[in-house]
Amino acid sequence: MTTTAVESQSRPALRSTPTVAFVALLMRDFNVLRKNIVEFIVRSLMQPLLFVFVFTYVFPKIGFGVGG
Repeated sequence: MTTTAVESQSRPALRSTPTVAFVALLMRDFNVLRKNIVEFIVRSLMQPLLFVFVFTYVFPKIGFGVGG
């Protein structure tokens, strides 16, 4: 009588589709950021400065002062 041994093949755990999609999008974003790092830094520095400028100079100048 012969017996056949069932070999358990060790497969890597499959990741869920949302996880794979998230990682793919994140890697795409990092690739784009790597190509446009200078523009990203300039935008990141200008946004808070323009925010402060608008709320401290422009809005009071046109009559929409903060707290008024």
